[in-house]
Amino acid sequence: MSNNEWANFHTASNIQEASYHTMLLKDWDLSYNQITSGKFISSLNELSFEGIQLYKESFSPSIFQKGSAKPSCISLGLFPHLDKAAVWRGKEIKNKEILSIIPGEEIMLHTPQDCTFFALSMPLELLQEQYSEMLQHSSKILADASVINQLHPKLCSLFSTLLNQPLLVATKAARIQVKSEILQIITDYINGLDQYPNDFRISTKKANQVVRLALDAVENSQEQSLSVEELCALTHTSRRTLQNCFEQVTGISPALFLKYLRLNTVRKILAQAEEVLSISDVAMNFGFWHLSQFASDYKRLFAESPSETLRTNRRIKHLLVN
Repeated sequence: MSNNEWANFHTASNIQEASYHTMLLKDWDLSYNQITSGKFISSLNELSFEGIQLYKESFSPSIFQKGSAKPSCISLGLFPHLDKAAVWRGKEIKNKEILSIIPGEEIMLHTPQDCTFFALSMPLELLQEQYSEMLQHSSKILADASVINQLHPKLCSLFSTLLNQPLLVATKAARIQVKSEILQIITDYINGLDQYPNDFRISTKKANQVVRLALDAVENSQEQSLSVEELCALTHTSRRTLQNCFEQVTGISPALFLKYLRLNTVRKILAQAEEVLSISDVAMNFGFWHLSQFASDYKRLFAESPSETLRTNRRIKHLLVN
């Protein structure tokens, strides 16, 4: 994929010099030093769009990384699998634990042999002010098992899918939804830190008003899919407040509610189509960038696949014609 106005993607394998690896990694001030014997071999995959950066790096020898974090960004780092603990500034990172790094903080990371590391960076300006303030203190290692069990597979799936298929973010609708999903992951990460509880309750009247305003905004929008961030702006609420309002009124999060609305709209289009349609094109138009996940979510909600909806539509139209 060549550089253009929306994204940059590059991949490199069989890198045999640590300094070359760090030269390829954009916007990070890092030095890598090999600390176990053997030939240095690494690989790097990197995708960036609209200020968001995802990269995957793999090493054969054990590496000591030193430097400073990416400026003006909150970064999350994780290992998809660890046979032996990594060490972050003297603290062990065990299997599935997730590290957050604040802008400019000193990096000292010891990675074990034959490991893969994922890193995600998002500009602080895209985060709600309350969250960016929380992250100005110091980096954290999220070790809460219940939160990790939710976030770790989501992050691994996000990296694997986007780095293997970067064209999935070629459309505006897809980028909006990917950005929203990343923001939700970061929000869930922050709420999973013990010192930042999320237990306040909105009054029933206000919750109803906010949800009604949000649904009106969705109904009146010319966009095919609104994000949680856009609803926050339209309802003049923080992401946390919007989350509480939706959970109180609908029983589910705004992100999940919006997904259900988009799935229902896709189903209506497929069920009423007058001409041959591409299911993937319709799904992508509504921000469903992960097509296998879309098919799974669709079948789970409607107890039939998108193609079955189309076939039913064609049978009904055939019967009406005849």
